[in-house]
Amino acid sequence: MIKIKHTPGPWALEPKNDHINIFAKADGFPVAMVELSNPTVNDYNRLEEDKANATLIAAAPDLLLAAKDAVLFLNGIAESFKIPEEMKKLAMKGLTDSIAKAEGGVA
Repeated sequence: MIKIKHTPGPWALEPKNDHINIFAKADGFPVAMVELSNPTVNDYNRLEEDKANATLIAAAPDLLLAAKDAVLFLNGIAESFKIPEEMKKLAMKGLTDSIAKAEGGVA
């Protein structure tokens, strides 16, 4: 079993007045905080963008797992249909690069 370096998911959001906490659902361990733009000073769209950023961050562990599952699935299909290795690598480059970036490697 591969040891993960990040806090295990799923992660959840806890909105506050001026920020959103992102925490691990299992133990409440804090993962990150997104500071919210002040809608009286900044564009309202920026506040919505801040909320969307927090939601994306909270989804990160699930997205990483889904990407890894997709790579396993696509590898199985590539083997079944005898797809050449270079074609397989090209088709999965976005997934494998994103996984590497998420795990602290070089994309």
